[in-house]
Amino acid sequence: MRVIVTVAISLFLLSSCKQDTTVGDDRSVLNIAIKKDPAKLNPIVYPVQTARQVYQYLFTPLADFNPETYELEPILLTSLPEPEVVERGPHAGRIKYVVDIRKGATWADGTPITGADYLFTLKAIKHPETAAGSYRSYLTNLVSAQINPTDKQKVTVIFDEYYFLSKEIVSTLDIYPKHIYDPHGYLDNLPLPVLDDKERYDERAAKDSTLTTFATDFNSVKYSREIVSGSGPYELVDWVTDQVVVLQRKENYWGADSDIPYLQAGPQQLIFHIIPDEVAVINQLKSGEMDLYAGASAAEFTKLRDSDQYGDQFSFLTPEVLRTYFISINNSDPALADVDVRKAIAHLVDVEEIIDLMEKGLAKRATGHININKPMYKQLPLIEEDVEKAKSILAADGWADTNADGTIDKHIDGEQVELILDMYTTGSDLSNKIALLLSENAKQVGIKINIIQKKYRDFRRENLAKRDYDLFTSAFTQDLAHDDLYGKWHSDNDTPTGGNTFSYRSEKADELIEKIRDTKNETELLPLYADLQQQIHDDQAVIWLYHPMEKVILSKKWKGSGTVKRPGYLANTFQIR
Repeated sequence: MRVIVTVAISLFLLSSCKQDTTVGDDRSVLNIAIKKDPAKLNPIVYPVQTARQVYQYLFTPLADFNPETYELEPILLTSLPEPEVVERGPHAGRIKYVVDIRKGATWADGTPITGADYLFTLKAIKHPETAAGSYRSYLTNLVSAQINPTDKQKVTVIFDEYYFLSKEIVSTLDIYPKHIYDPHGYLDNLPLPVLDDKERYDERAAKDSTLTTFATDFNSVKYSREIVSGSGPYELVDWVTDQVVVLQRKENYWGADSDIPYLQAGPQQLIFHIIPDEVAVINQLKSGEMDLYAGASAAEFTKLRDSDQYGDQFSFLTPEVLRTYFISINNSDPALADVDVRKAIAHLVDVEEIIDLMEKGLAKRATGHININKPMYKQLPLIEEDVEKAKSILAADGWADTNADGTIDKHIDGEQVELILDMYTTGSDLSNKIALLLSENAKQVGIKINIIQKKYRDFRRENLAKRDYDLFTSAFTQDLAHDDLYGKWHSDNDTPTGGNTFSYRSEKADELIEKIRDTKNETELLPLYADLQQQIHDDQAVIWLYHPMEKVILSKKWKGSGTVKRPGYLANTFQIR
């Protein structure tokens, strides 16, 4: 649907919405405060959290993780595909998955969702000129996709080799209506193998300019704002940049009576108000102009929750977030290459105080990369603050202030090294507080920490890629799929463009990571994950801090619950009381 972006229409809708909140279940409006404009509503080219919190109601993946059980469940599929070995033909020995789209599932205009839409989505991702790099990397080994000639809802997808996340990859795509996003059929006669071969594609594109035309349109505002159409229960009806985004419940929606959470549509409208200032949001919550706010600061959240005046006006939801805060360590630094030095520094971090100061207790201690909500999580010993223990570890390792300059030193490879570390922060309250607390404790053991504030994009380019840093406050954000730790922890990726920005190298960890990627039996995965977490923990590759809880404030006019899935709630499942 083409979006008409005018202030007059927006104001009319907002006026109507405020009246609707007093009517009933069929005319309910949920007013949601968000901090930033979503910028683009196109999951393939812009899969960022600011956009996801809006487009998750417009686009529905084939399957997703249940927000309560965390189990992968079909949405647009009849069932989850399982890996099979191809017995014969040109792909013999490879791995196939049969994607079977639910019959009766339709697009907003009533057109059936078919294998043609699935195949088109794969082509849009693999197209080398679309801005789909983050998705494209996952489909590297996908070599073929064929629509069943007798059942247009079925597609056989073939991977070059087994990969333990292939099932999730083929099942959780947000698919697009081909007849809307490629109405001229520009990609119809473009085989997937051509998209995987740069030389063949360049030769084809030189003769057929429509391939570039498609990519230009797909990347642009045309298909990220003017035309936004998916299989979700809502449609985009208005959008005023940096002010408001309005989603309307679809009429005669095919999944309206489903018990699948992602297909439900409780509120008639979801109105996202872009309000960067938290004080303004809190005031509008108090006045009843706003119904929902996620990502509240711990201070404002607890203040409102504990208030005698407003405490009973709201529900305060604190779902655990799939995010982990930690201090990154450059394991290739001459001093920090010593595991004892890394362990000593870990004992200088008062994680409990950080959680109390920054989260008001609304967090859980972390012991590893795997989130605490996942079945492969292993509980490992916490590293507690202990300055005296840090001193003894360093002394036993040969560190001492031999020149009486206040900083401990040691001869490494024939050179006297002073234990002076550069710690980078992004300038956020959290990163600054972590750095200050650590530096104060470090002084007590003779370590000097220089705190350097730098914008992340500059730090990433100038320091992280070159491994020109010592310590850095950072975070992982995950989803509910199994973790492939190859990108972050394998030695292969300790490169300027690789994800192993810690320069962590361990033959045992590499071996475990490779086994996890090749293991087909689910029960065999758990001990491998457990051993890998133990290895990274024993090596003190980084300093783990905590998993924060989301802080969601919801008007008691609405009945709803929190979820670990970002952004901490599913607004479409809410019901007016």
